[in-house]
Amino acid sequence: MIILEQWAGHCLNTKSDKVWAACLTVDHQVISVNGRRGSALRTTSNQFADAAEAKTYYDAKVAEKSQRNGYAPVKFDDPDIGIPSFGIPSQTTTTINPIAPTYMVSHITPSTLEEVTQAMSRPGYAGITEKINGERTLLAYDGTTLTAYNRRGKPISTIPETARVLEKLGRQFVIDGERFAISSTQSGGYAAFDLLELEGQDWRSRPFDQRIAELEHVLQVSSIITNSIAAFGWNNNEDGSRLVLLAPTTNVELITWLRDNAREGVILRTFDAPYEAGDTTHVKKLKFRADVDAIITGITPGLNGGSANLGLIRPRDGKLISIGSVRSGLSAADMQVIADLLAVGQRPVLRVGYLPVRTVATKLAEPTAHLDDLRTDKLAEECTTDQMPANAAAFNAA
Repeated sequence: MIILEQWAGHCLNTKSDKVWAACLTVDHQVISVNGRRGSALRTTSNQFADAAEAKTYYDAKVAEKSQRNGYAPVKFDDPDIGIPSFGIPSQTTTTINPIAPTYMVSHITPSTLEEVTQAMSRPGYAGITEKINGERTLLAYDGTTLTAYNRRGKPISTIPETARVLEKLGRQFVIDGERFAISSTQSGGYAAFDLLELEGQDWRSRPFDQRIAELEHVLQVSSIITNSIAAFGWNNNEDGSRLVLLAPTTNVELITWLRDNAREGVILRTFDAPYEAGDTTHVKKLKFRADVDAIITGITPGLNGGSANLGLIRPRDGKLISIGSVRSGLSAADMQVIADLLAVGQRPVLRVGYLPVRTVATKLAEPTAHLDDLRTDKLAEECTTDQMPANAAAFNAA
């Protein structure tokens, strides 16, 4: 990596005590790190199509931090500040920031059903694929060794078994995808969905439609795959027992099919967008969530008021069964309101959103709530396990 410029700053607001630094590279990247002074710093990388675009973005971010956000310029490698240098400007170097990964993934933006359907009606979107219930995994092959990286860019020891076939390519590549369990007893599945590098060429600045088309071509020519899919089991018999390529479809009926078949959600990708590591608006995700009216049974102590414990009543014997706790969406002030209600003997009812496909047994997955959803019109006795019919066996066994 050849660095052209770099800048580091420290926020003088003592309540913040944050640091931020960025560098501009010759291959049109802007890499930045940020976080509290003395802590592990979060790394973000943005890839641009040309030098002018990258320079404009870099200058704007430095100006924003120094002029609007109150960051004072500081020296790199100062032990009191703790920002490692990205390298020596204008010389070939590797990043010496110990927390900077070799490869980084994009952070997918949450979206709503309305936003996804509206976006698909506009030019510039490649379409949708299934959101796989797994773990984001980058695969890099240097011609000899296949290495897996997690979403933070750190090497991991587990390489999906079905991805081993990629070694047949016999050429350097970096692929983005998701590893997942093939069944309840078998792991090792891998679904590829983007191309970052091929034979030493950086593909990240190219439009997504070119990247996915090239990846599909390479995999088909090498007989690694015979066809691409938008979702497992949709218009094909794919079961995940071998490597697959997720290629978008513009058919909005896929959204309905995924919801009806209890899948996790949908991924929407921009047709003409580059690959951006870190935060990006070019890829959006829609998770299929459900609601349940739950009894707040107490509070688990913790920072800023703790979390609200939740329960449902089993109709056949009146047993109160725990379904976990919720804090996401609730502020410290909200938790105090709930604590006050419990203190006077009330049994508050709260509508809680959760992710059904990841909910195991009786505990809600990814619960979230808002104080506005306190159900003053519903009694605790009405909050039964019947609201979650897919988990009936678990509730009966509890």
